Amino acid sequence: MNYRRFDDVNQFYAHVSAFLSAHEAEHNLLLGIIRGLQIGEYTEHPPYLACIENHGQVVASVVRTPPHNVLLSMMDDPQAIIPYIVEDVRHEYSSLVGVSGAKLDARLFAEAWEAATGQPFRLSGKLRIYKLEQVTFPQNVAGKMRWAEEPDFEMLVNWYVGFITDAGLSITTPERAKFIVRRFLDSDPAERRLAIWEVNGQPVSMAGHMGATPNGMRVGAVYTPAEFRRRGYAGACVAHLSQHILDMGKQFCFLFTDLENPTSNHIYQEIGYRPISDVDEYRFEESNL
Repeated sequence: MNYRRFDDVNQFYAHVSAFLSAHEAEHNLLLGIIRGLQIGEYTEHPPYLACIENHGQVVASVVRTPPHNVLLSMMDDPQAIIPYIVEDVRHEYSSLVGVSGAKLDARLFAEAWEAATGQPFRLSGKLRIYKLEQVTFPQNVAGKMRWAEEPDFEMLVNWYVGFITDAGLSITTPERAKFIVRRFLDSDPAERRLAIWEVNGQPVSMAGHMGATPNGMRVGAVYTPAEFRRRGYAGACVAHLSQHILDMGKQFCFLFTDLENPTSNHIYQEIGYRPISDVDEYRFEESNL
């Protein structure tokens, strides 16, 4: 096997795009992050971009935008490939916050990383990837969608802190939330945008789109404050945002759900999202070595 690293994101994409796009839904997060790098996002630290080839064919891809997780593509033979990945990633980083990938792949990486570095791991998330091609709009939900604007900034920062706290994400500081909300507000609306659902002028829920793939766009940052929940606002916001993505010319919308939240999984299926595959996320603690 041949392990290849890339410093130039456009060269990397040219090399792995056919492999990743063959399973576009499963690889929507990797493709979306690569797109983000191409348009100048995730510039806080140099990205880690790598692929593994076998007989000249790409068989796996690895992406990391520090300080975030290592992201693993699909791979046919993880037992053979994972050791190569762990060895090279360890040369670049002495520690990691986590890894995300298909269930077996992520587990094998977590076990190998702990053995190599002493960083113990824990399963932190069981996620499911969904894809939508046609929207079914919720009925009898009050309100309407509008786009987030500058006067919404402080509210959106508070909401984003709530979102990442509820989602159990590792980076939950207000400073980080301000950075991400600012990126939503200042980005090209065709690439990244936040929508707000409001009722009688009162904002009650939000959802955003980001991470363009060749034929799709990812929906995320879905959040409703506790006092407005169980009224259908999030589902309505996601439905109208998803239709906007399709109206932009995309064929698909993607999103990730927490499998331990049956309510959200049910809501998204009602508006047209269909399950594609499952992903596990592991967090690494401080090293025992």
